[in-house]
Amino acid sequence: MFILTYIKAWGILMTPISYVWLFVWMAITGYFSKLSEKGSDTLALVFFISTILLVIGVSIWCWYIAGDVLNFFSGLKGE
Repeated sequence: MFILTYIKAWGILMTPISYVWLFVWMAITGYFSKLSEKGSDTLALVFFISTILLVIGVSIWCWYIAGDVLNFFSGLKGE
């Protein structure tokens, strides 16, 4: 049950976060579109690393959300 709650929380949170993330990065790349080859490679590396950190952060956040949701509903069973 925990895994299903985790997957549901991840799907609910990651969809809007990814849209905002892509919008922000499209604006950033549009602003820095006149960079040299080295500058655009650096920007791509920053995008890759920050995307990985975002996914890890959302995954950890969903782990805690799933635990809290299951603890909340398991507490209701006893009443």
